[in-house]
Amino acid sequence: MKKNRVWSWFAIVLAAVLAVGCGDDSSSTDAGDTGDVEEVDGDTPADVPTDVPTDVPTDVPTDTPTDVPNTCADGVDDDGDGWTDAEDPDCATGVTESGFGDTACNDGLDNDGDGLIDRGDDECLNAFDDDEDVVTVGACEDGLDNDGDGWLDAEDPDCADGATEDGYGDSECNDGLDNDGDGLVDGADPECATAFHDDEGTVAPAGCANGTDDDGDGWTDAEDPDCAAGLEETGLGDTECNDGIDNDDDGDIDSADTDCASAFDDTEEDIVVVPGCTNGLDDDADGWTDAEDPDCAAGTEESGFGTTECNDGVDNDGDLAIDSGDPECDDAADDSEAPVVTLNCDNGLDDDGDGWTDADDPDCMDGFVESGTGRTACNDGRDNDADTLVDADDPGCLSAMDNDERDAVSVGCSNGLDDDGDGWTDAEDPDCSTGRDERGFGFSECNNDADDDRDTLVDRDDTDCENAFDDSEGLVTVPGCLNGLDDDADGWIDADDPDCRWGDTEVGFGMSQCNDDRDNDSDGAVDAADPDCTSGFDNSEGPDVFSCWNGRDDDGDGWIDREDPDCAEGTSEVGFGTTECNDGVDNDTDWLVDGADPDCDDALDDDEGAVVVPGCENGLDDDRDGWIDADDPDCAAGDTEVGFGTTQCNDGRDNDADFYVDSVDPGCVDALDDDETDPTGPSCENGADDDRDGWTDADDPDCRLGTEERGFGWTQCNNGVDDDRDTLIDADDPECTDGFDNSEAGGAVTNCTDGLDNDGDGWTDADDPDCVTGAGREVGFGWVACNNNRDDDADTLVDAADPGCTDGMDRDETDATETPCTNGLDDDADGWIDAEDPDCMFGLTETGFGRTQCNDGVDNDSDGDIDADDAQCDSALDNRER
Repeated sequence: MKKNRVWSWFAIVLAAVLAVGCGDDSSSTDAGDTGDVEEVDGDTPADVPTDVPTDVPTDVPTDTPTDVPNTCADGVDDDGDGWTDAEDPDCATGVTESGFGDTACNDGLDNDGDGLIDRGDDECLNAFDDDEDVVTVGACEDGLDNDGDGWLDAEDPDCADGATEDGYGDSECNDGLDNDGDGLVDGADPECATAFHDDEGTVAPAGCANGTDDDGDGWTDAEDPDCAAGLEETGLGDTECNDGIDNDDDGDIDSADTDCASAFDDTEEDIVVVPGCTNGLDDDADGWTDAEDPDCAAGTEESGFGTTECNDGVDNDGDLAIDSGDPECDDAADDSEAPVVTLNCDNGLDDDGDGWTDADDPDCMDGFVESGTGRTACNDGRDNDADTLVDADDPGCLSAMDNDERDAVSVGCSNGLDDDGDGWTDAEDPDCSTGRDERGFGFSECNNDADDDRDTLVDRDDTDCENAFDDSEGLVTVPGCLNGLDDDADGWIDADDPDCRWGDTEVGFGMSQCNDDRDNDSDGAVDAADPDCTSGFDNSEGPDVFSCWNGRDDDGDGWIDREDPDCAEGTSEVGFGTTECNDGVDNDTDWLVDGADPDCDDALDDDEGAVVVPGCENGLDDDRDGWIDADDPDCAAGDTEVGFGTTQCNDGRDNDADFYVDSVDPGCVDALDDDETDPTGPSCENGADDDRDGWTDADDPDCRLGTEERGFGWTQCNNGVDDDRDTLIDADDPECTDGFDNSEAGGAVTNCTDGLDNDGDGWTDADDPDCVTGAGREVGFGWVACNNNRDDDADTLVDAADPGCTDGMDRDETDATETPCTNGLDDDADGWIDAEDPDCMFGLTETGFGRTQCNDGVDNDSDGDIDADDAQCDSALDNRER
């Protein structure tokens, strides 16, 4: 049956071909008669009876006005194959619909014998579909461009809405048209980041698309920097490869010089090519070096990015880490940048060890995997109320979403009375340290109702009792490491003195630079008197350039890195400040000091005391419905948060079954929103504040760096903190110009011409990527290797301070030349090489012998072997050769 049908169609096609051959003379030389090559505009049928023998001489002047060429933008199925304009494969390669094609869905045949042909067959996804039969399951997972629109699988918008690729879309980057006239269409156009992108770029100037070097500088169209700037070709530029000068005196100029990679190349110097797979360099800058690079498995030169997710130069999993820099990439052959996820929200186990299991764990509200501690006080892994109990183990935590670990304070601990008659009242009484009532005497000598030192004075009445926790009623003779004195006059007292780590007596100077009685950095200050010494253990009297981003409390004031006010004014942590929350004093006598005091909002807080405020002004979610203070509808009706409401965004339910509830659901604009349904489309294009940081779509800094809103950032106007203490945060603060603004207090928004490194990232003005590609002002660190505040090449130097960084946009921190600490040589002949040598731990040069027995050049155990040659030496820091 099917065979007969094929012959029937063949007869029809043959008849059509014969009819056309007998029609309008295709050899006519009529000027402009472009449609005569194969006319389908209705002109031929009328011409057939008379046109063959007589029409040739006269057809030129009369036929042209009505002979309109077929087009791919007229909304008509000009060739009668069922597919119109952009749907028709002919329009993917030309401007004319020219008939049936060779795919099963565009050949005019009923290939699957269901009585339906091509477009009329429901099984045909589009004209490119070569199977009229049932749709193949998984068309979005087969690695093929099934609909011929240039986008594969997850890249194709069709796969975001269904399981099949079904043709072109309606965005400029997925419509099959060259919208910007640059000769590149959709996925082939570099202006198209994704198929969802609706702007192929601006139309290039006429002189930038004519294939001619209009300004005679050797560079044509897109190669010419003038065209890259959106201008006509106007002449020479200012780079060595576009200045008309033979800069390297090799007889070749600019584009004629083989050492010029492009007109943007600023060096004509000859490049010595070292075999790319043996030189220890990442020659193609894809992050993989020599044997690690897949190119070296197939040849001898590194030739660029590959096709796997871990070698394509793309941040496939949106974690701001790419290829070799992504910890999830095992090697360049790894085809998944995403972590291997094992679902564990229904196994009855606390998989991440945060104390909360399955549905009780906030991670399981947002996804399917327990991934660790969170941001609330009851899920951050910290003892926020200093009662020795953490998170789930703390009775003050009602759930992991509870943001207050403090136990409910009983009346007996806040009434100013000695309820249990032990002599100690409220906060003075040890019973109240855990939030319970005063329950009686305790166990310490100063709270046991006994005269332990037989001086007729008991507990609080005994002048030798400092407090109820004091376990000695007698006068205590304090050892040298507990007396608050500098017994050995080395400048360090008690715990700050290294002697007290090894014993209970201060015995004199030590071996570290900050305890050796020497001015090691020649700044006129010695040891404890040197502000760069944080303690007697510090082995560098020089300033610690990393103290504001090393994750340590270098000055011991309880505040770390950016939390420390010192880092807002400089680049080093230098000690205590003047506010109550940064002075090292227990100002509210609650046994908690500065950063350890939960009543301290930050180091700038000048009141360590607890602030009692009404339920609608205390910054807390008192009724645990997810909405705080003014955001909670209860506060519009009174001054107390009383519980859930009746709207979908305030009823405590996951109404749209997306595992997000109420305030954390991206579909909730506010608590009065009665529709939890999530906004549609990519999070950077859906008009919603998906990460609830106050900034939406293009206004969110995350969308400048990627395609997803990922949460709070690092600038003052996008960190979720009221930095200027005006009760307004980030986007709600009128002093915030945008999410990149690094000052909630307002002020100048432009700082790219003042000659200062305003954001402390090491780059100034035009050298700072922020001033070129970001917010138009210096706002902080970026994401490339030379501007990410990380030591990517492990040479102890970061970003601008690293000689491997040519500028702030450099993606490779690797130094161009080796240093004495990376050359594999024993430069100071002390027996220890590079990282093994202690000198390389504190600097970039091997300088000689040290002070330990295994690095002093002496045979301390008289066994004939010295330092590194002595088998008893585990390392150069080993102080025993025996």
